[in-house]
Amino acid sequence: MKKIHLWGFFVLFMFFFVFPERLEAALVCCCGWSGEEKPATVADCKTELSCVGADESLCQGIYTSRLVGTVPDIGSDGDCLKEETDLTNSMCTTETSGLLANTSPGCVSQGDCTVCDFIKVFSNVARLILGIAGAFALLLFIYGGFTWIISQGNTEKIEAGKKIITGTLIGLLIVLGSWQITRIILITLLVSEKQATEQEKKLRTDILKVFTDPTYNPCTDPSFGTK
Repeated sequence: MKKIHLWGFFVLFMFFFVFPERLEAALVCCCGWSGEEKPATVADCKTELSCVGADESLCQGIYTSRLVGTVPDIGSDGDCLKEETDLTNSMCTTETSGLLANTSPGCVSQGDCTVCDFIKVFSNVARLILGIAGAFALLLFIYGGFTWIISQGNTEKIEAGKKIITGTLIGLLIVLGSWQITRIILITLLVSEKQATEQEKKLRTDILKVFTDPTYNPCTDPSFGTK
């Protein structure tokens, strides 16, 4: 009788705990983009991201070009609406501030970044450095001018004030010069004007726009770098 009870317990355990988990693992939600290219905006991301219940081996075939990944089908019924909603909330997000601001959806949360994301981050870093350098230079100009004003004819204090202002000006010119050199490398020298195709000219123009227009985001421009 004890053996029968043990076998009965084993069967019940397998039926209620092991088999459901195996069935649930067999069916997943295949999630991906309906288009071949990654959506550039949050709105497009939420519209194009979808999940379909299927066997995991079929996922790559369903989203041949843009498979985001697989998510366990909680209900094991092929209805992936909840999983799709959860994935959309995590995937279709963008940063609004900081060095990663205005990158494309999914770049920060999922690591699905594109070339324009790196350009945007580089632009954000450059703008931050210029902002800090400008603020620091302003403080030094004020300090140097104040030192000069309160010198009361003291030659040493006058010279000290002049040196602070002159050194700050030189430092500011070096920073701006470095910025200009970077722009020349990325834009002017990117492609030779004589050899440039129409698409290469468009790419150079777009990169220039990234650095000169703070409101422009290459990740939300479907025509970035293309003609």
